[in-house]
Amino acid sequence: SATPNAQIWYTTDGSTPQMGGTLYTQPVTLSVNTTLKAIATSTMLPSAITTANYRFPIPMASILELRANTVDNTTIYKLTNEVILTAKHTYRNQMFVQDANAGIMIDDQNAVIQITPNIGDGITNLTGYLTTYDGMLQFIPVFNNAVISSTNNPIVPISTTLSLINQNPASFESRLIRLHTVGFD
Repeated sequence: SATPNAQIWYTTDGSTPQMGGTLYTQPVTLSVNTTLKAIATSTMLPSAITTANYRFPIPMASILELRANTVDNTTIYKLTNEVILTAKHTYRNQMFVQDANAGIMIDDQNAVIQITPNIGDGITNLTGYLTTYDGMLQFIPVFNNAVISSTNNPIVPISTTLSLINQNPASFESRLIRLHTVGFD
């Protein structure tokens, strides 16, 4: 509010702030997902209500743990352990990463990630949300906080058979694999 001596009233539960509610007197500390709403009042008309949504990433220790979460296109996750880049495309800045037990495709259409990793590089601090496209689980970055944490890591494809893939296709999704006992007619 441009009005001198206006007071700011706020809520952290998403409700409409009211004069006589919680008065802003010092910075508000937030550590969990919060919808903050505020209004300025004085002897004149009150300001419009301003809303800000603060989202804190949920730490995930592995891609397997990440893949087990609900796909809601809004919950933000942060991969805290290193993942290895196994493939990348210029189309939509897509990257395929995997760790010891799972893989996922990063679809960075908005070029959020500003690092330029090479195949075999380790990446940490990937932060984003889960979505699906045509049945494939994808990770959409929302913060530019990813870092290259190691380089020249060996990439060893997972040796498997079509039979094992058909039993649990999701466990092989976005991973580099080597097929055995495959014949072509």
